[in-house]
This record gives sequence, C-alpha cells and structure tokens, in this order.
Amino acid sequence: MDGDSDLLRRVERYGWALTGVLTVAALIARDPLVASGCAIGGALSVLHFKWLALFLTAVVDPQRRQRYSQLKKIAVGAYIAKYLIIAAVVSLLFRYGVVDPVGFLGGLSVIFLGICLAGLHRSKRISEP
Repeated sequence: MDGDSDLLRRVERYGWALTGVLTVAALIARDPLVASGCAIGGALSVLHFKWLALFLTAVVDPQRRQRYSQLKKIAVGAYIAKYLIIAAVVSLLFRYGVVDPVGFLGGLSVIFLGICLAGLHRSKRISEP
C-alpha cells in the first residue's frame, strides 16, 4: 500500500505543478480570465482527486473499512453533497463570468496529465534494473 500512496501523492504533486504552470502561462499571455479558469479548474480537479483517493482508500483498506461501516450513510451523503456543491460552484463561476470555459477545462485536465506523468515515471522506475 505504501507504493500506491506514493503514487497518489506523486499524481497530486504533478497536478498542483501543472495547475501552476498553466496559470502562469495564461498570466504571461495576459489573459486573466483564462488564468483564473486554469487556477480554479486545476484546484478543483486536484482537490477532487485527493478527496476521491481518501474515500476509496477508506473503503478498500480493511482497517479503515470497519470504522467506515459505522459512518457509511454519512459518507455517502457527503459524497453526493460534494457533487452538488461542485455543480453549484461551477454554475456560479460561469454565470458571473469569473472564469473562461477553455481555461477551466484546461485546469480540469491537470489530473489526467498528472496520472499520465506519474504512470510514465513509475513504469520507467520499474523497467530499470
């Protein structure tokens, strides 16, 4: 499980780094709406990944599963509430023009890129003697 948690931390670090790179690149291009979209989309994406990893680890880990079974209804309710909150925040962001949709989608993609980079790093490490 230690290797898996290291991989999850690596994906998260790559996500934050890519969020920063995209945001700075948009600021250099002098487009503050795209920069805000990259920053908010990236932060939302990385935080969602972190919460999902925590939730799934609690479900899969036998030691945590016993404690989790007592709080199952609360956890499922919190899981559904999280998606409702995300939907409300995203709709408000677009309604009031706080973010650019393209920048926001770019920010949301950082976890996908982070997973790809972490997978490449891990496969390189495994293939080395």
